[in-house]
Amino acid sequence: MNHDLCVKMDDGILNIRVGAIIMKDDKFLMVENDRFDHMYSVGGRIKFGETAEEAVVREVFEETGVKMEIDRLGFIHENFFPGDSLVKRGNIVHEISFFFYMKVPEDFEPVCNSFTEDGNKEHLVWIRADHQKKYYPEFFRTELFNPSKEVKHFVTNNVYRKHLSERFEFRNIRADEADQAVAIEQICFPPNEACSEKHMKERIAAAPELFLVAVDKETGKLAGFLNGLSTNEGSFRDEFFTDINLYNPNGKNIMLLGLDVLPEYRGQGLATEIVNQYVRRERENARQMLLLTCLDSRVEMYKKMGFCDDGIANSTWGGEEWHEMSCMIK
Repeated sequence: MNHDLCVKMDDGILNIRVGAIIMKDDKFLMVENDRFDHMYSVGGRIKFGETAEEAVVREVFEETGVKMEIDRLGFIHENFFPGDSLVKRGNIVHEISFFFYMKVPEDFEPVCNSFTEDGNKEHLVWIRADHQKKYYPEFFRTELFNPSKEVKHFVTNNVYRKHLSERFEFRNIRADEADQAVAIEQICFPPNEACSEKHMKERIAAAPELFLVAVDKETGKLAGFLNGLSTNEGSFRDEFFTDINLYNPNGKNIMLLGLDVLPEYRGQGLATEIVNQYVRRERENARQMLLLTCLDSRVEMYKKMGFCDDGIANSTWGGEEWHEMSCMIK
């Protein structure tokens, strides 16, 4: 019998799996069980000698009782997390998953007869993207109903996330931190791109709730921040950098105006965590979309954070050519 691609290593466990995206009307199929407080995708581990395509067809049949064809590969997900099953507890899991969109028959009626590796009975559930219960992968909330023709790559690091939450406080900016924000902006961006002291302080005074800062708990100082302005406009323009009157507190979209992390805090996943927390916060605030502009060298970084490249932006800020990127969060 071929073994699952789940390998115990000195540093933890390597897990290689597949997931099936099974959609019908405005819902998609997820799995829950009697032990966990979250849901997860239909799927499971690839077996040695088995292709990812073969694995997802097999897993769908085992978990739903239906032979289903593949439509296309949608996502590759690298996930780092502390093991939560009895088998993996106490280990760091490095999981690589391939998520496939499946061709769903019109008369599809799934029957679940599967169990977890701990012997817990599994149940299939049709849910909408805004379902209140926690489910994984988290990017399903924003990606499944805004499909892209390209295969998208996501990285989630909940090992770093736990470490970061212990080291940093994430919150809105305070008025007395304006000078720190101005100084960080000048360090993180060249003079032709950086926000001026005047405009940064105007933004902090008018819309502090649209800043998310990471405060080093040891020093009490800002390590980095993300800021923007809310609006009902749907495309980026340079005036958002300089005209505070464009700020609409009730706007459904947010124009992101700068992601800043001091050099000594880089390479730890802090920028990604700031963006992730910002997305979660603004989703709870019923925002619909985040937009930003970035240089060509940063496009791949923002794609990994869940943004789509919408092409060359209508921006000449700093005399540079920019890409406009968007992230649907509703």
